Amino acid sequence: MISSKFLKHLAWYPPAETYIPVHAILDAVLHSSGNFEKTLCNYLGVENCILANSGRALLYLLLKALKRKDGGKRDEVLIPGYTCYSVAASIAKAGLKIRVYDLDPATLQPDFDSLRNSINDKTLAIIFQHLLGIPTPVDEFKEIAQKTGVLLIEDAAQALGGSIDNHRLGTIGDFSIFSFGRGKPLPIGNGGALIGKDEDVLSELELKLSNKGYVSLMSTALTQVMSKPSIYWIPEMLPLGLGETIFDTNFNISAMQPVMQKLAENSMGIINESPLKNGNLCSSSSRRSRTLSGRRRSASGGLTTGIYRIFRGLKFEPDTDTLVKHQRSIGHKVPFCNGLDDLNTHRRAIAKKYEEAFDHERIIPIPKAGNAVYTRFPLMAGSGPIPKELKRLGIRRMYPKAISDEETIKPYLADQEVYTPGASEIAQNLLTLPTHKGITENLAKEIARKVNDIRIKETCSKTIRQD
Repeated sequence: MISSKFLKHLAWYPPAETYIPVHAILDAVLHSSGNFEKTLCNYLGVENCILANSGRALLYLLLKALKRKDGGKRDEVLIPGYTCYSVAASIAKAGLKIRVYDLDPATLQPDFDSLRNSINDKTLAIIFQHLLGIPTPVDEFKEIAQKTGVLLIEDAAQALGGSIDNHRLGTIGDFSIFSFGRGKPLPIGNGGALIGKDEDVLSELELKLSNKGYVSLMSTALTQVMSKPSIYWIPEMLPLGLGETIFDTNFNISAMQPVMQKLAENSMGIINESPLKNGNLCSSSSRRSRTLSGRRRSASGGLTTGIYRIFRGLKFEPDTDTLVKHQRSIGHKVPFCNGLDDLNTHRRAIAKKYEEAFDHERIIPIPKAGNAVYTRFPLMAGSGPIPKELKRLGIRRMYPKAISDEETIKPYLADQEVYTPGASEIAQNLLTLPTHKGITENLAKEIARKVNDIRIKETCSKTIRQD
């Protein structure tokens, strides 16, 4: 008999969210038609959106359209000095030049002096981000954009479900990009969305469907299994490039697959705008009452339940009391628990535990009237390799270098000599702690304790060497 202590020793935790309810996956297999576009628009409070296979594909198409509309007079896009390499790849693929502005390492927020100094008459657009789902105040961005006539593109890839000043993140810029890849707030495995205020530009974007999406769905289902702590050490040890950040302009562009749209709709947890009444739809009593009233099930509904129970028996789905075991054959649709807002609530609760455990100067502050998503919890913890003991708990760096320090990106920079010290400091010192569904509050306390212990040991050893 394998002891629980031994299993705990073997456990490896993913660094970011991969969790999708098994029931949502099975429902997407059996009912591939849906309206994720409407669901997302209703959630964001916007009129329309465009869906594609990735956020970077949509950013590329958007920049190409803006370039055409401008007539080629402006060919530079201003981006944060520390950001996802896919942002830079989309700009390069669109035939535009990259210019960077610096960030404040104490807040991860823009250095507006650097931003103002970087704008010129060649600037087509400014991209601002909500890194790790931490809201970026936009008033100063809007003021600069109004004075210069530059467009604002909001990178909300890591921010779906967050807000600032009572505005949903991703609804503030002239255009906004969302991503649904692994580790994102809605981590279905792939997909992206674009919203914007210029209908003419959006209407120009053309996307063709490559396939239905069953292979992508199977990949997402497999991820649910392989991301379990008892199994995750296997892919972690293989040369699969997990979590690797690379600059690659050779990415595919297509419409978002129907099956993945259905999975995204299910995973949002607000199917057909059904509210969580009294906050107890996921409770056992609510599930029992709805199950008793839904004896008449179709064959597909019974099949869904049967397969679902198999998955439950294999322990591929955590926490029974957080799921809804109902099928659409009951006669009406119901929201899936553990939807987007539930996941974000969990992440915030874990982030709060981390905040309580660390010194104030190491924590990234949240702007006033901001509600963060925390795809991971940022901590300015110093440079150096991450010990295996911490890596096993899902602790990682973020992007390996500042944009201007990455050799593969340098040929596409408008200014080859640009220096962004704040962004470079972030790349060197930023540590991210997991906040996903697999992290309990007690585990978060253990993670924080280990991070503090290792930091103390390093400090003591440095002091001894100096003496």
